Amino acid sequence: MDLKTMRYYVTVVEEKNITRAARALCMAQPPLSAQMKKLEEELQTQLFIRGHREVELTEAGKFLYLKAKDLLALNDKTMEDIALMNKGISGTISIGFAGDFAKFCGVNWISDFKKRRPGAHFRVHAGPSDVLIDKLRSGIISLALIVSPYDQGSYNGLVIENRELVACIPASSDMAALTEISLRMLVKEELIVPVRRVEVDGLRREFRKLHLEPRIAAEVEDEEMAMELVKRGTGIAVLPRPKLEKAEGLAFVRLEGSENENQYCFIWQKGRPLPAIEEDFIDFVKGTLVQ
Repeated sequence: MDLKTMRYYVTVVEEKNITRAARALCMAQPPLSAQMKKLEEELQTQLFIRGHREVELTEAGKFLYLKAKDLLALNDKTMEDIALMNKGISGTISIGFAGDFAKFCGVNWISDFKKRRPGAHFRVHAGPSDVLIDKLRSGIISLALIVSPYDQGSYNGLVIENRELVACIPASSDMAALTEISLRMLVKEELIVPVRRVEVDGLRREFRKLHLEPRIAAEVEDEEMAMELVKRGTGIAVLPRPKLEKAEGLAFVRLEGSENENQYCFIWQKGRPLPAIEEDFIDFVKGTLVQ
């Protein structure tokens, strides 16, 4: 199973048809079909569901497609990084941003850094913290702004900001006038919480310290979606205080207890050499913390 075969496989999946894939790859269809059959034999598993006009994948086929995409992206990034390693302060910065605040921060970082290094090119990923940490581990990205915790033995990190947790509630609620909300006040409410397991478990622990159990209605990855669910009466969302609190019809009230906060951390892998442009970007971010 080599990179060429992986490119063939990804093309077949994305074109959804062997003939179209062969045309895109500038090759004949029979050799491509034979290559896909050989791949199944090598893996000793069926990747395609036969008998359909368009390509359909088995569960193993879907899994391989995702892994092949990551493998090809890593290969392309590695080739690019090596080519740029000795070309000075230019090249590509591969970075991920998790959550509403990280994206807000990322826009400022990218626009300001581009003024300083016009030759810089950014490849930006967005997603949950755990997904971005996996991409860091595999080398698909080099830098990430994520929500703690993370493995401090494996990653260098800078704390960018502490964000207190708030209850996002309808502005019409009696609780909207409060300056703080206790967990006891939320125990009978349906809660919308972050999907990340470490955050859900942390919230449960805080309730259990009070011998209470939260009523979790939904675990939601996207903060905007969580706020929209609050507007529609699905429940109360527990999330980091939004950077821009201009959501019509909503109020954001601090959760009682100083321990109820999230740290946004800028991290990169220890012991992994980085291109000069990414090292320069790290120095730039450090500089923003002392301004």
